[in-house]
Parts: sequence; structure tokens; C-alpha cells
Amino acid sequence: MNESASKEMKMVPGMCEGGNADSLIRTIGGVVLALLFVGVLFGLYGVSKGFFDKAGNKLSQMSVTMDESQYTEYDGAVISGTQVISFIKAHENDEICVSVNNGHTTTSYIYSSTDLSSKDGIGAVSAAQNKANLSTVYINPNSKYLGEIVRDSVDAANGTIVGVNFTIQTS
Repeated sequence: MNESASKEMKMVPGMCEGGNADSLIRTIGGVVLALLFVGVLFGLYGVSKGFFDKAGNKLSQMSVTMDESQYTEYDGAVISGTQVISFIKAHENDEICVSVNNGHTTTSYIYSSTDLSSKDGIGAVSAAQNKANLSTVYINPNSKYLGEIVRDSVDAANGTIVGVNFTIQTS
């Protein structure tokens, strides 16, 4: 080969010189590592998101249980008339219907019904404590009453407590 052909056959700069090949391999390796790192991050995000969603739901359930405990302790419990009156007084600012069956009539306190549409409970605590109202709204402090919670039937998924019924126990 002559010298001029040899010059023409020289490599084009940047094609396969050793330094540029190393640079290309490093660049490709860097991109692959970056993609792997991003993939690992997305994987960790997916796992941790599921974990934190479950933890949040559990925390929410615990909160609801604690909020409802002020009512659920009376579900199925037999308490005195004095405790029924104390319950009504303690919850007069709550959104709840307290219904008391004294053996003669059933009277609602705070809210007039479990749909919580009207805060004009028919009974007044002072009337419930007055023996002159024996055949109507009187709550005998010495009698025993069975408590029962009432949950929202319209919103069955949440089952929010909307009322507490107390029924006198005759024996």
C-alpha cells in the first residue's frame, strides 16, 4: 500500500479508539445502573405504600373504636337508672338519640330519633327525675336498665352509632 492509501485508511477520530470505547462503555454502564436504581426505588415505594396504607387503615379503625367506646360499653350492660340519667347529661351535646323505655312509655332525649334530623328530644332530664311523672318519663334511679346501641342502618358500611336505647328490666 502506498502512503496516501494508508492515510485514507486511518481511523476516523472517535470511531474505535481505546479512550472513546471506554467512555461509551462507562456511559452505558452508568445508564443501566441509574435505571436499576430507579427500578429499586419504585419497588421500595410500592412495598412501603402498601405497608403505610395498611397502617393508616388500622390506625383509623383504632380511632373509631376509641371514639365509640363511650357508647359501646353500654351495649348489653345492665345499669341503674342513676347511670342512665348521668349518661343523658354527659352526652347532651353529642349527635345521638338516647331512648329510655321506663316500662310505661319510651322517651327520646337529646335527638328525637335515630336519623338525627332534629335536636328536640321530647324528654327533659329534670322531668325524668321527677316522681310526679311516674307513668310517663320518670327514670327510677334504683331500677335496672338494659343498654343497647343503635347503628345507622342507611350507612351500613360505616355503621355509625346514632343511638343508645335503655329498657327497664322487670325482674
